[in-house]
Amino acid sequence: ALIFGASIFLIKLIIDIPFNIYTAFVIEERYGFNKTTPGLYAADFIKSLILSAFVGIPIYVGMLWFMAKAGDYWWLWCWCFIETIQALLLIIFPVWIAPLFNKFTPIEEGELKEKILSLSKKVGFPSQGIFIMDGSKRSQHSNAYFTGLGKKKRIVLFDTLVQQMKLSQILAVLAHEFGHFKLHHIKKIFIINSIVFLVSLYCLSHLFRLEIFYHGFGFFHSSNYAALVILGLSVSSLSFIVTPLFSMLSRRFEYKADEFAIKNLDDPQAMPEVIAVLTRENLMNINPHPWYSFFHYSHPTPVERINSIKKLLKN
Repeated sequence: ALIFGASIFLIKLIIDIPFNIYTAFVIEERYGFNKTTPGLYAADFIKSLILSAFVGIPIYVGMLWFMAKAGDYWWLWCWCFIETIQALLLIIFPVWIAPLFNKFTPIEEGELKEKILSLSKKVGFPSQGIFIMDGSKRSQHSNAYFTGLGKKKRIVLFDTLVQQMKLSQILAVLAHEFGHFKLHHIKKIFIINSIVFLVSLYCLSHLFRLEIFYHGFGFFHSSNYAALVILGLSVSSLSFIVTPLFSMLSRRFEYKADEFAIKNLDDPQAMPEVIAVLTRENLMNINPHPWYSFFHYSHPTPVERINSIKKLLKN
């Protein structure tokens, strides 16, 4: 089982390598975003390889064990097993994993920190600290996020975000992220993803009993190893089917988070400015094809989002 898990992991890794290199050193480089050096890329690759093996191989081995020992309800045990691992990763990520790749510096005393603390207190966001992440050593893309569970949450600002935006705009970005938290968007998406994954495992557990299902994927005999390979191949196909539904839900959450931000900002006019800055700095497509954005975009297009914000500001 261990050899099988390692083999699946290495095959996926080998397939991904050329695409990741091309993305970083050709596409991102072409448009001025890439700041990663070959040495840094290699170091990141080795760290990712070790972490992925540390997490991925036990998952494969655990799933094979449940498939062999848990009988007809292996799919339920596998689901519980993987969901538990995901929850553990959420806990250890900010403390143990993220610092392996980036430096997180506590924000300096000053107006920015005071304003962020004031806003987080106003909206009731529990924070363990505010940190600046050195994202600029890899990319010029900017972002902000919070991570952790319960009262262990950390607010993280990319240094590129601080460099590119004014104080009022940074607060607008954070107010939007606070909106996702206060409106329970993260929890809702996690629960929906978990349910979809559970249903997928249940459906596949019935398909795995059919010999013709294995023959369709080129296997001569049914086995747990073949079933796990088919599961890996099927997950991406199943996720493609539900992609437009998740995209629609995500865009709705984005609109709601914008509305929350506008209601809680002292300067709500900063919201459309943020969209404009992010669009310019990240070279976003302001008018993608409607069908493509409908299917794939997790965020409204910049034009749609600014128009929505302007309507909210008028009310």
